[in-house]
Amino acid sequence: MNIEQINIEQIRFSNLNPRKIVDLDSVIELSESIKSVGLLQPVTVRSIPNTDKYELIMGSRRLRACKSIGMTTIPSIVTVMNDDEVLEAMIIENLQRKDIEPLDEARAFLQLSLKGYSDEAIAAKVGKSKSFVVLRLKLNNLCIRFQEMLNAKTLPLLMAYEFCKFDTSIQDDIYSKHFAPEIDESENWLNHSIQSIRTLLSSNLIPLSIGDFDKTECSTCIHNSRVTGSLFAEYSGDNCSNSICFQNKKREHVVAVIKDCLEQDIPVMIPVGRMRIEQQLKELGVENILYYEDGKYDIITYPSPLPITNDDFENEANARFYEKQLLDFDDACTKKGYYKAYTAGMIKEGIKYVYYAEKEVIVDKSGPIAPVEDTKESEIEKLNKRDARNLEIKQEKILVEAKEVFRNSDYPNMDIPSMTENEDYVFIALILNATSTVDVMSLKGSLDKSKSLIQNVKSLSPAEISFIKRSYIRQTLLGYAGSNDKDVHGVLIEHLNEICPNELNAVYEKYDEIYQKKRERIVTRLKVIQNERENENETTEIVKAKKKSSKNTKSNKNDE
Repeated sequence: MNIEQINIEQIRFSNLNPRKIVDLDSVIELSESIKSVGLLQPVTVRSIPNTDKYELIMGSRRLRACKSIGMTTIPSIVTVMNDDEVLEAMIIENLQRKDIEPLDEARAFLQLSLKGYSDEAIAAKVGKSKSFVVLRLKLNNLCIRFQEMLNAKTLPLLMAYEFCKFDTSIQDDIYSKHFAPEIDESENWLNHSIQSIRTLLSSNLIPLSIGDFDKTECSTCIHNSRVTGSLFAEYSGDNCSNSICFQNKKREHVVAVIKDCLEQDIPVMIPVGRMRIEQQLKELGVENILYYEDGKYDIITYPSPLPITNDDFENEANARFYEKQLLDFDDACTKKGYYKAYTAGMIKEGIKYVYYAEKEVIVDKSGPIAPVEDTKESEIEKLNKRDARNLEIKQEKILVEAKEVFRNSDYPNMDIPSMTENEDYVFIALILNATSTVDVMSLKGSLDKSKSLIQNVKSLSPAEISFIKRSYIRQTLLGYAGSNDKDVHGVLIEHLNEICPNELNAVYEKYDEIYQKKRERIVTRLKVIQNERENENETTEIVKAKKKSSKNTKSNKNDE
């Protein structure tokens, strides 16, 4: 092993090093030791191709200490390693240190994981258990503010483990309400037990069962507590920790339901006096809203099929029972004069598919509408209503089968390099359907109801199509604004940098200024702490010297 004296200015710190937190106190301590006895262990470096520079592999603290005392050269072992070997060497060296911070450990494990190492392999490499590695990896999900607290040792590690189980938007909210310097002492969570913290955190989980939308994607989502249940059993069950995504899905579902109502001329009803619900519906493009009062109507809920089981005999029996329910339901609607409608309670809870019959009156805010006559329908009217229902069932079954045909097709891999003209129209139609801004809903309302959505899209002007695309971009980027999707965050910033760079720069400048002020306060406090430590050490040394002197005096007297 050859050791060379290399100019310190030729050595560069490596970007691969997972250790990001520098303990200045230990650097100062080491520099004093080097001044006294010299550098006992050389650093390890590798050459940077096509330059006279070197990349530091091991010895970051030693290099900083030597620089601080003005050394111009440093004993170095020059080795040949690829990036993977360097990373592994750095990680192993850092992880063997007793003073390594949990977040540095978490980042190191993450780097190994991104290189293809399994949790088991990482555990074997560093001599830890798999569960330890998994927990440390979860710390990478900790929001910036809690990371700062953990590094400053003002946040207990066990608390950090609890917080990192949730989306960073939830963590930010928890910090601002219960950990920020300006909060009231009564709201501070630092003195709570872990069990108490878990109970409080459970309130941030939303049961997926209250959502009426399709939850297929939710079943594998990282924000579903069931997905992480093996590690976080205390938050088990189908619960969502991403409230923004949850509310967006619910709203999209509500928009789709209302759109179907309007296309089928099915009235939307709300209780009298619910101004907030009325406003929400109008924002979604609903104009002809009916109002009802409690006790003025009867409701019968549309029957739902029983879940499919592993027992074929039971499934067949359930199917027959469901068919009978449908027939009884149709008969009840025919005989009692029920009308199909959607009733909206709180819009956030979705809209329920029901039938209603007017007992006395349906009330508008301006006053009651004329009472409905209680007359018997003719046999012809009954048969026509039954036929209309049979047609609905037919369309529903066609849609189910059509979806299955599409699912089994190899559509994404079609041997056609470019999108067809019709595919472009389909794409625009889907974007139009998924966008729920007020302006887009207004555009939807102006479309020709006698034509299909595709036919309407084909007649739109280029300006209208651009408007739809831009509305979708705006809605999607704003919808992800509070999430933890860094890729989408990057898209948002790059897009703003193009369309309104001055405003974006103003935002950057604003928060850069705030950060610098906070940074100055932290640096000032660090200097105070350092001075206090130096004074304490000096006092300790004086006390030790006095005790030693006193002991020697007593010993001399004994010898006499």
